[in-house]
Amino acid sequence: MTKDDFNLNDVYSDGLNIHASIIGVVLQFLRTIVPQPGTPPVQETEIVVNVRMSVQQTKFIVYKIVEQLKKVEQDSGVRVMLGRAVQEGGGIDAADWNRFWGYEDGTPAIPATPTTEPTAEVVASPV
Repeated sequence: MTKDDFNLNDVYSDGLNIHASIIGVVLQFLRTIVPQPGTPPVQETEIVVNVRMSVQQTKFIVYKIVEQLKKVEQDSGVRVMLGRAVQEGGGIDAADWNRFWGYEDGTPAIPATPTTEPTAEVVASPV
């Protein structure tokens, strides 16, 4: 089988909405629309794709993604940090994040105080 057999599209997403209920989950991937020069700087998004699946399939996928990301960090020796703006924008508590990823060794994956970090959403630091 080739890629054409599945008619796949390669898409970019910089946002995510999650809609979950007992009967299923919808992952709604979004993309920020960059305003045209001379237009008001309003940040808008558009839906790139909706992915619908069962709750069971979602849990399996989340498990496999976490497993792979932890392996990447372990193999590379680099802990992927979450920027403060991303943390706050996503309503993520630093202690919950660090506990989820197993960063309870005293090295936070989210800086404890605001920094002058770049606006990029992922910053790498040595483990």
